[in-house]
Amino acid sequence: MRPEEFILCEKEEELIHARITESIFLGLNTHYTVELETGDRAEIIQESTISNILNVGEEISLKMNMEKVNVFTEDGEKNILADACNAKGV
Repeated sequence: MRPEEFILCEKEEELIHARITESIFLGLNTHYTVELETGDRAEIIQESTISNILNVGEEISLKMNMEKVNVFTEDGEKNILADACNAKGV
């Protein structure tokens, strides 16, 4: 998954939980480093907004941006999700 495929949101039970460990403002985007409950770290990129500044140490949840997700075959040759959408006329 790419960093822009995640959306940071308030902590909710059914989502992936994380804690913000670093926040770097880079022009139009803010890059957050988060630590997941498993101890793994991930970088999440969000469009910067004044009204939604998240602080280091804040507990958040991650959900997938379903408009950006792609699912590939194991060999990476074929996008399964695109084929499913095309079959439905989406």
